Amino acid sequence: MFSLEFEAWISHIESLDTDEPTEYFSKTFNTIQEAKDFLINDCFLWKEGEWADSYITISFGNEPGIFDEKGKLLSRCVMENYEDREFNWVDV
Repeated sequence: MFSLEFEAWISHIESLDTDEPTEYFSKTFNTIQEAKDFLINDCFLWKEGEWADSYITISFGNEPGIFDEKGKLLSRCVMENYEDREFNWVDV
């Protein structure tokens, strides 16, 4: 099992107020690739837990990461172009 962990604002990107605090999110996957494939947009509808049915916008201030069962960081998601909202996974 692998864990995708990231911080996000509870808001759609079009109405985002970056002065608001971020919330912590985590989701488990069977493979690293499934975790990478899940994070294809920086703003999406979250469907689990307390924030179910809320749009969230990922904060890249603390880069999203994929961790193994022992908590070792395996890959991190870095913003490559803020203007075009392009990001990529970098394996560590």
